[in-house]
Amino acid sequence: MSNVILDDLPYSVKIEGLEYQFKADFKTFMRFEILMEDKEIDDALKIEIALEMFYGDQFIVNESEAITRILDIYVGDVIEKSTEKVDPVYSFSEDGDLIYVSFVEAYGIDLTESKMHWWKFKALFYNLPETTIMAKVMGYRAKKITTNMQRDEIKFYKNMKKLYALKQNKTASEKEQDFADSLWG
Repeated sequence: MSNVILDDLPYSVKIEGLEYQFKADFKTFMRFEILMEDKEIDDALKIEIALEMFYGDQFIVNESEAITRILDIYVGDVIEKSTEKVDPVYSFSEDGDLIYVSFVEAYGIDLTESKMHWWKFKALFYNLPETTIMAKVMGYRAKKITTNMQRDEIKFYKNMKKLYALKQNKTASEKEQDFADSLWG
């Protein structure tokens, strides 16, 4: 298990004995996540774009291995997840403002001016204080509504889930209904 404080952060990878520098800043990895979630881009094109994003114009001897190395850095040390499908609680493409405000509030970090390493960003992002708007929104999205809750509590969480729902998870008819609801209540 790597330690952000004690271990050297990776800025290069070895592929077939050759060392390649890659862009390790959080913005590149955020763009990578957005790219991977884009259902309109062909997988082969995604790989081509990802290689350019991370390695620039370096000649890569083994593109498959280069992508694997980036995925290893992207994932980092992740505890094995269950196979249960879980709805996403954040979206880098949709939550940019909330993330930005939360980092300024919690850490005094202006992400527009930062070149922070991906692993540092992840450590801060996944541990945002509960008082920040992004942590609250992720909590609303993750909250399981159960029959054990009080009626007003159920109503509150349903409203918060609807208010902060990710557009990428909504169907066209749900988006239309939300628009109509906002116009006519």
